[in-house]
Amino acid sequence: MATEPDYRFGFVLVLIASACFGLGPALGQFAAENGLSPLVTTVWRFVIPVLVLSPFLPRAFAYGRLAFIGLAVGAIAALGMVAYFTALRHLSVATVSVIYFTFPLFTILLDRILFGERIRGRAVAACVLIVAAAVVVVPRGSLTGGGAEMLLLALASPAGFAILIVALARTLKPIPVLSRASIGLTGALVGLAPGLLIFDPGPLLPAAPQAAAIFIGFAAITTVIPQLLYTAGSGHAGAGLTAIAGAFELVVALLVGWMWLGDPVLTREVIAGLLIIAALASAVAPFPSRVRGGPQP
Repeated sequence: MATEPDYRFGFVLVLIASACFGLGPALGQFAAENGLSPLVTTVWRFVIPVLVLSPFLPRAFAYGRLAFIGLAVGAIAALGMVAYFTALRHLSVATVSVIYFTFPLFTILLDRILFGERIRGRAVAACVLIVAAAVVVVPRGSLTGGGAEMLLLALASPAGFAILIVALARTLKPIPVLSRASIGLTGALVGLAPGLLIFDPGPLLPAAPQAAAIFIGFAAITTVIPQLLYTAGSGHAGAGLTAIAGAFELVVALLVGWMWLGDPVLTREVIAGLLIIAALASAVAPFPSRVRGGPQP
């Protein structure tokens, strides 16, 4: 695990990245208003950073086996997103969202199984708060619909994201940040390609040139910088803290809904936001001085 200053610095980087990712609902609404499907919107969120970072891709292949691991975990994470969209066709948005925000638990368990990382009490408590927040934000009675197969399919999304987080924080650390981000994003784009064949993607860009330019610019702002920050921060924060900090995306998404998209401010959403903030604070709270030299959460 990184030294104390490093893990907090990495945690902040992931928080900033998650805030940028939290702008996704606004991007999604703009895309929907211009006739773009969720799958096409997601593909663009990978195409743009892949193009920007393409000069750094060859250097990643100098690391041989690690480069192919990066491609593989990127593809796995992207296929998890395809599973997410498939589950949305059969389950309620609320059900799929609650399942998705179990990814911190998947990450901590995977880090334990693959790397023997000790599962710390404060990390488990933070994960429980995050899952509780996701459950609280769901309207009562909305967790319905779908069979066991679709529920299992929906679990592929948090599991795939957890695999990516652990790989970025552990296995792929020897690859420089820009090349590491490039190889993972390229793998994700490769993983999403079959989705364009399986589903009917519809138009690839808004018909109006001005709307197309706004969409591309918006997608770039919410992908390129946060992807770099997320990749760099995960190497310092470690897998568990990266997953916990990633939950800040939900808080920002709720704020975007209230302040930008005109959604009403609901008590359950305020409670959910406070639960996530409590989880984030507890995850990086300073240790007592008598154990400060010990392992980080």
